[in-house]
Order: sequence, then structure tokens, then C-alpha cells
Amino acid sequence: MDPPQLFRLGLHDISPKLLSNAVSNKVLAPTLADAETIYALSSGQGKAGIAVIRISGPDVRGILSKITRKNAFQPRLFFTSEIFDPFKEVLIDFSLVVYFSGPDSFTGENVGELHIHGGYSVIKSALEMLGKFPNTRLAYPGEFTRRAFANNKFDLTGAEAIADLLNAETEIQRLQALGQMSGNLSKFCFKWKEDLVKALSFQEALIDFSFEDIPENVEEEVNSLIKSIYDSISGHLEVRSGEKIRDGLSVVILGEPNVGKSSLMNKLTNTDSAIVSSIAGTTRDIIEVRIDLFGVLINFFDTAGIRRNSSDPIEQIGIDRARKKAQIADIKIFICSPNNLKLNDELAHLGRITGEVDIEELLDVIFSSFCLEAEAAAV
Repeated sequence: MDPPQLFRLGLHDISPKLLSNAVSNKVLAPTLADAETIYALSSGQGKAGIAVIRISGPDVRGILSKITRKNAFQPRLFFTSEIFDPFKEVLIDFSLVVYFSGPDSFTGENVGELHIHGGYSVIKSALEMLGKFPNTRLAYPGEFTRRAFANNKFDLTGAEAIADLLNAETEIQRLQALGQMSGNLSKFCFKWKEDLVKALSFQEALIDFSFEDIPENVEEEVNSLIKSIYDSISGHLEVRSGEKIRDGLSVVILGEPNVGKSSLMNKLTNTDSAIVSSIAGTTRDIIEVRIDLFGVLINFFDTAGIRRNSSDPIEQIGIDRARKKAQIADIKIFICSPNNLKLNDELAHLGRITGEVDIEELLDVIFSSFCLEAEAAAV
């Protein structure tokens, strides 16, 4: 994989092994002496009062000098300036400018930021002008964070936390991302590493000094350490509470045709997303609606009515998709007809009934089930 292909991948797309190899081969570790200078719009797309363009790399000071026509910059101190295109000798905008001297910057390199007006033409002109400087190019997605990671500004869990914070839709997602940025996950990883190194050193001592007088309990301590590490890692992987906070809790609504699944979906989500009809089999495909429930992201899925004797091939596809979605759901809501409170054979295979609940209390039950899992993860 050549560097440009690697750069186009986000951090979540790069396996730890590939990432480790890339860093050791300096693919991901540019230095101030030989790296390209990169730039990008950092404040998101669309018209706004202010747009922020970030520049990072060895040529930042020279670029800022030419576009502001100033030669001295005090790091971390904003100043107002006209922004000129030195290639066309025209004024682009009036801007706030700030310079960060590496390594005391987000990426660990020299960094500059232009706080310009957020109109389309202003942004376009500024980006086109920056692209004309030699050894300067538009940054690939996630490349500022990648450079910060390569320059040891934070570890991989910190880099992932930044992505989680940018994608956070709810309060709990935001708090989890901030906690990970603060090192909550890293503390577990470093503890596992310390215990592994300790266990390895004891085991090597048993091998290298097998004829010496070594305390009898050393081997027991090694086994105890390994079991403790295994149990701790397995517990984190099994509970997956952090993953559920990030991706959202999956709630699938299941039942026979025409029992009110779509009506319940609309009521729970306070939307008109699902078509409600007295005709059985109206819902064919899976309908998803996301809501913020007390800070928790909930993904509701309305599904096709499940019955065995359908002769409609399109409905059969919908039923098959409903079964597959049910198999990976965190919570399954089974709806029964008032005239028949038992699940048919097809639905009974998808899960067991753990209790009955009134519709008005359903959201509270869903939230409580999430809280119980989160508490179990914290123990």
C-alpha cells in the first residue's frame, strides 16, 4: 500500500498491525524537515459567519508571511490581517490569523489558522490560493489527526476519541468521547501492559534461573496475573457498553402482520416515518429512526410482519430481513394482537418473552435496560 492510499483511510480503517508497521516504516511519521505542508477547511461545509482553514507543516511560517505580508508572528496570539493572494496580487478577505509553533500545536508541527468569512467564494479563493504554494497540498480526510498521532500528541485511543467526539449526537456519547480523550481507556491498556510485562519477566526468570533458588510462589503469581489480564480484557469485550453508547442501542419491533408495529414505531419516535394501514403486509423493508433518549442514542427498527404462509416474494424478503435484524438486536419488542397474546412459531424462534409492559412505560424500560448494562460494565 503506497502512502497516498494509506492517507485516504480513516484511523478506524487501519488495523493496529498495519498502523504499527506504517509508523515503524515512517509512512505515518513525517518530520518537519521533509513533510509536505497540508491545508483544509476545518470548520465544516456550508455557508457560515466564520470558516476556519488549518495549515500544518514545515512551510507554514513562509505561507503566512506571504499571504498576510507580515514577517513576525507571536505563537498563540491572534492578530487581524488582510489575506492576499500573492500569485494574483488581489485581496481575498479580512481575517483573524493565529500561528502555533511546533511541537506545541495540535499536530506537533508548525500550524496556522485562518478565520475567514464563511462565504463560498471566500473559502474557494483561499483554498485555491493555498494550493498554489510549492510542497503544499489539500489534506486527506483525518490527516491532521494522523499527523498528531504520528508525532505522539496522543495515542490511538485518543485519536479514535476525537472521531467519536466529532460524531457524537447525544450527551452520553459526548461524555464518553471526552472521557476517552482524557485517558480513561488508555489507563486500562497501560495496566494490562504493565501486568503482561511483569508476568513475562517472572516467566523469563523461571527459565533463565531454573537452577537457582527462586521463590515457589512465582509460577502461581504468573498464572494469577495472566488470568487477571484475561478476565479483564474478556469482560470489556463481552459487555461492549462503550460500543453501544457510540453506535446506539438497537431496538427491533417484531410481530405478525397488522398488529400495530408501525403505529408503535411512530408513537415511540414521535414521527410519521412508517406508513400505517389496515392492509396486512404494508411494511416490506426495514425502517430505521434514531432518537436521543435521555442522552442515549436509540436506533428503532420497524420490520415486516412475520408469518409463515406468505406467497408474496417481496414480503418474504422483508420477513427474512426482519429475522436477520432481530438476531443482532440489543432489545426486541414483540407486539401481539389483543385477541392472541401468544407468539407464533416463527416469532418464538427469535427470542423469549421476559416481561410485559404498557406502551406508555416502554421508553423507560428501554432506558433502564441500557443503564443496567452500563452498571454491569462498570463493576
